[in-house]
Amino acid sequence: MESRDFSIKEAFRFGVRGLTAHPNIFIPLFLIISFLTTILLVFFNYMSHAGGWGLVIQLRGMFPSVSWRWAPYLLEFAAFIIYSVSIQIAMTKIFLDIVDKKEPSIGDSFFGNSHLWPRLIMANILFALMVSLFPALSYFTAKMAGIDLFSQSPDYSRQLYIVAMIFSVLLLYGFLFYHCLMIERGCPVINAFKESLKIAHDNQRKIFLLGIVMILIIAIPQLITSLSLRAWKASEAYATYRHNLAAQYFIVVFLQKIPAFVSGSIAGLSFTYTYRQLAGKPKDDDVFNVERYLKEEGQNGG
Repeated sequence: MESRDFSIKEAFRFGVRGLTAHPNIFIPLFLIISFLTTILLVFFNYMSHAGGWGLVIQLRGMFPSVSWRWAPYLLEFAAFIIYSVSIQIAMTKIFLDIVDKKEPSIGDSFFGNSHLWPRLIMANILFALMVSLFPALSYFTAKMAGIDLFSQSPDYSRQLYIVAMIFSVLLLYGFLFYHCLMIERGCPVINAFKESLKIAHDNQRKIFLLGIVMILIIAIPQLITSLSLRAWKASEAYATYRHNLAAQYFIVVFLQKIPAFVSGSIAGLSFTYTYRQLAGKPKDDDVFNVERYLKEEGQNGG
């Protein structure tokens, strides 16, 4: 593979320019994601209370010999998978169009991607397992040494776990392009991880630094908004709006969701710009063809 290079500074600049140059795309996209997130949270809340117990009771009545206590959790997991993969595909397609100086289409980004779902879900689960490996090994190694990492306060344990997860992602930086390869070129799961390693091979240090920059881009606004919310809740103004749910929702959206969306979009655009600089544009033979895929699957099934 041809050796390529990229600039972290230029990647960040492109992320900022790409976001500010397409308000007609990112404002509706923010509203759609906020709406989908609200639906998901309402569903989780419903399933964790009356809906979940009602479902279990109905299923037990229909199939008394089977234990259904995990049914609500499985439905919540399925809903989260549908939500996360839909947004992952849509955002990646939009980022790729912006990088390639094409006009993105929100409708095309969210629909017509069913052929990508099975492989992408498998790849996401595999990557999540790899990311979880480092915290698990750290915990069991410390446990064998007689150190209980989670014996401290809940806040300390949570922060320690988040730090371990961040280091896991940084250690696996060579695999970070897998979803771009799968969404754009339709690579199978294992091939996507292998190709990602090839793309990152000659720029390991810079991709590692880019990962740190992206984490800071996302984490710093979140830290600022979290501290702002904490300060607001401790102020006298919070007592005024404590029972006003509309005002609270507006403030949470303004202080949390918007900064998270903006910083995440900048990081995503920067990352996708880096992918395009290192991988180049795919040739016609590299691009996934739905008709060819269905034909091959039919032959394999036969």
